[in-house]
Amino acid sequence: MFVAFRYLQSASVPSEYASVTLGWTAREFPLGGALRKELCELTTISAHLASAATRLATVDEMLKELVARPAYSECRRYFSRAKEGRPPRIDLRERPEWFHIMLRDVVGHPEPDPFRSLDDIDLHGRRAERKRLISQTTLGRARSQLRETAAELKRLLKADFDVEVPS
Repeated sequence: MFVAFRYLQSASVPSEYASVTLGWTAREFPLGGALRKELCELTTISAHLASAATRLATVDEMLKELVARPAYSECRRYFSRAKEGRPPRIDLRERPEWFHIMLRDVVGHPEPDPFRSLDDIDLHGRRAERKRLISQTTLGRARSQLRETAAELKRLLKADFDVEVPS
């Protein structure tokens, strides 16, 4: 958990970059030639945010059975391959408590090839929507949401397990 806080500190977003989206760096990254200083800085910030999201999702996964925090289980069920028990489609912007899990999943592995998942168009649509949401999220909003999640998880660890997490 403290590593997530370290990544969030390292991902300080200068005001001139706050409105840049997470998807911008991927689109702008050159396949050859030299990298511009700005692109290097933005890529590093994005990587720190993704690393923080990964740590927070891991903590949330570990806590899913121990505390009354359904975010991890709900998010996993929403994007599950199992059609039975999958909840109806929603606007993912209404679930900010899932952001760290969705960011981890989008960054952690490529989304499946849509032609391989033609048997489950709904799941493909959900995953495409997740990827679009993440790519359109600004660096400033991403950092803010991850900080909120980190603070919530820190409160849970203290309240339920008397664990002090340095931030």
